[in-house]
Amino acid sequence: MFDVTVIRPNAKFLLLRVLLILFTADTIFAFLVVMYLLVLPNTTTDRFFLIILLALHTLKFLVVAVMIGGVITDYLKSRFYISKHHLIQDKGLLNEEDKVYELKFLKSIKLNQDALGKRLHYGNIRLDFASRGYEDRITLFAVSNPHHIVKEFEKHLND
Repeated sequence: MFDVTVIRPNAKFLLLRVLLILFTADTIFAFLVVMYLLVLPNTTTDRFFLIILLALHTLKFLVVAVMIGGVITDYLKSRFYISKHHLIQDKGLLNEEDKVYELKFLKSIKLNQDALGKRLHYGNIRLDFASRGYEDRITLFAVSNPHHIVKEFEKHLND
């Protein structure tokens, strides 16, 4: 049986991105409401104001839903697998397409982790592949437990 390591983005990073989208959208919405109230003359009817608020809120919901959907879709379709001799990138959600990298051509590994990544145990791993007439660089974004994954790749550096 083959030993396969699955590489997925960090779920905490996904949650942070979703919360950032929600916070940003609500902050912008609150700013627009406050600006509208500051510009609104005292004689304007409440009904018109409520219709404008409803339209803005509906628009905000649609924008947030599309943005969160995009973030979750990116998360779901970002899958890599390390087998004995290959790195397999599984692309797509419905129409899956695999890209296979020969680990014997792996030339360098670089881990980038900011302070938040160190705290939440995720990081970006850059891999350089090269052989005669072939060069490729890929980056694995927001990888969970990146130090463990780097050790897996280091096994193949001097093959």
